[in-house]
Amino acid sequence: MRSGSPVPASFNALALALPPIAALAPKGVVPLLLIAALPALVSAWRTGWRPRPDPVLAGLVLAWMVWALIASAWTFEPWDAWIMWLRDGALLVLAVLLHDVARTRLDPAARARLGRYLAAGAVLGSLAIAQALLTDHALVRLVTGVPEGAVPRGDSRLNRGATTLLLVLPAALLAMGSANRVAAAGLAGAGVAAILATPSGTALVAVIAALGTSALALWRSGAARAVLGAAIVAAVAGMPWIADGLAKMPENLRNRLPESAQHRLHIWDFTVRRIAERPLWGWGFNSAEAMPNFGTTPFYPDQSRVIPLHPHNGPLQVRLDLGLPGVAIGLGFALAPLMRMGRASPPGRAAVHLATLAAALTIAALAYGIWQEQWLATLAAVAVLLAGTGGTADPPPRASDRTACRASATSAAPRRAVQFALYPDRSDQHSKN
Repeated sequence: MRSGSPVPASFNALALALPPIAALAPKGVVPLLLIAALPALVSAWRTGWRPRPDPVLAGLVLAWMVWALIASAWTFEPWDAWIMWLRDGALLVLAVLLHDVARTRLDPAARARLGRYLAAGAVLGSLAIAQALLTDHALVRLVTGVPEGAVPRGDSRLNRGATTLLLVLPAALLAMGSANRVAAAGLAGAGVAAILATPSGTALVAVIAALGTSALALWRSGAARAVLGAAIVAAVAGMPWIADGLAKMPENLRNRLPESAQHRLHIWDFTVRRIAERPLWGWGFNSAEAMPNFGTTPFYPDQSRVIPLHPHNGPLQVRLDLGLPGVAIGLGFALAPLMRMGRASPPGRAAVHLATLAAALTIAALAYGIWQEQWLATLAAVAVLLAGTGGTADPPPRASDRTACRASATSAAPRRAVQFALYPDRSDQHSKN
């Protein structure tokens, strides 16, 4: 594909804008993804692309859409669940299509350029977080007109920026490190410092998970995949037992935790008890948002519900809403990236892939509603950018594809020989375009 086509341009814009938008206006992530998607898909279609998405990913999205729609029949608010299903389903389908474009329609030059834009976006994201911390959200106040000291949900805004920056940072560092290792080291220090300067405890834990996973992957990528795979199975399938054990910790230890952590344990204890009441099919899609208290007192006196919108734990929310079928689908989504990784992946690429996955799973287990459009759009954008920069490893071509390629090359050989004899300076024109 030509480097000036709208596909690389829209992906470049997405890479550049995602980290600062997440820090300054988190709700803008969804429209940002939609704005980038339209020219990318239209341009790819006009240049010959036809959807051939990864069958595992497409199958998982289809399975989720079917089961979530069925599970909407017994939820507390079916109409709200159906609307959520439509929005989330549209985002997932869009993500599958964009992922297919990103992994198949970008040439090496476009992939390298996308990596540079992603590195620039990480720099802008770090600067956006720094200015918010140093100036009391001056940019947000300038746009919204909110007086100083009165930015609504400021900490939450920074949390979104910190977690998004962490998700794009590994791929950005790999792209920058290939050209300038000193600059990459500077970006790593600035990015991690910006993340840790925010009040997000989730981001702190995710940084530790990403660093540990990347270090293990650089040493032994196979061991890193095995450890992360075991952690995924334990977290997604065994989270009710993990959360129940944490909720039953001694009172003196629990009181030493930050208040936000105590709040989460209170929610998780309540959620585990609800899961035990309907362990097989769950309470219905998006039921956590409308879950009654069942006589349990909320953690904060000014809150009306024990679960404020979501349980702050993706695996628990999946089990609560969709039951065991949802757990199976969730396991598929979490393990699919590991399945796509080839054992021959370069160590740097494997470290990026695994660190990003570890960070995403950590964040999903500690914060955000798993069905929130902002969170799904962030995950979709990161997956697309990883595929576009080469941060994900595609499986080897099928035998039929290799046969077709050989046949095409054989049939084109006589034409290219004549073309070279007549126009030697233009013999590789098509390959350059």
